Amino acid sequence: MLRTLGIWYALSAFLQQATMLGMAFVLYPAYPPFAVVLFIVPIYAAAHLLKVRYAWNRMTLFFLWGTAVVLLSPLIPNVWFFSAVHTIAGTCLIRWGILYPKYAIPKGFV
Repeated sequence: MLRTLGIWYALSAFLQQATMLGMAFVLYPAYPPFAVVLFIVPIYAAAHLLKVRYAWNRMTLFFLWGTAVVLLSPLIPNVWFFSAVHTIAGTCLIRWGILYPKYAIPKGFV
């Protein structure tokens, strides 16, 4: 879906998920889940703010995704699963123009 950038996007998704899950596994034995979410997710969401124009949409999406990953990581301790979902969801949101409107693929274009 992302053409040549797809491999780099998937690698970026893997690194992001590996970092979040690694931090979560270190913090979970010492802190309750809500504290782990507060330690990890705001940094993850804020790191994705590239443009102020779409800041609230992006912050909301990344905050929800980060929270889901951190809360589900004890149940699904698989970085490949979260990386795959991140890559698929991210490419769809980019393709549909939700994350980066200028990269949206026009309707009817296959």
